[in-house]
Amino acid sequence: MKIVETILHQIDGLTQPKRNFMLTLFSTILIVCGKVNFTNLSRYSNKSERTYRRHFNEPFPFLEFNSYLIKEAIPSSHQKILAIDCSFIPKAGNKTFGKDYFFNGSSGRAEKGLEVSVISVIDVDSNIGYSLSVKQTPSQTKINKVSATKMPVKSSNTNYSQTKNSKKNNKNKKNSKKSNNKDLKDKKDEICLV
Repeated sequence: MKIVETILHQIDGLTQPKRNFMLTLFSTILIVCGKVNFTNLSRYSNKSERTYRRHFNEPFPFLEFNSYLIKEAIPSSHQKILAIDCSFIPKAGNKTFGKDYFFNGSSGRAEKGLEVSVISVIDVDSNIGYSLSVKQTPSQTKINKVSATKMPVKSSNTNYSQTKNSKKNNKNKKNSKKSNNKDLKDKKDEICLV
């Protein structure tokens, strides 16, 4: 844990309470029996479940932390390469975040599940890979929803009167659409009656 402690001190902008929490977290994960969740973590440490929830809501620079760890693990004289790989995780159920069709290399076809992209630093001399960053690949439906809801960025020279006028125009458009829909509904009723 001394290496982890020195690395946490090297990371800029990390507060003392966050450093203490991360040290407790890393040591507790190693001794927890069963699932690693907030309830179990609080049973095996001096931190409350609420403390774990609060700290997990705050970001932590894992990329920077992992890069320091890798520098400690791989001697500078060794040859290193960077590798990127996607891994498929089969999942059942409909509630899993990010579940979609992804390519499964084992079966050679696209299957429903999750995909994670891993960037690793590989020590060629020792034949060992160290994960630098891991991110879940978003589902295609999530990407489509985000791109459909993106709002155009307003220029900085837009003044209040321009935005006010554009809001009035949008309101007028909505009202005209409503009246058009009402006219169409009336016409449908007339057609049905005849």
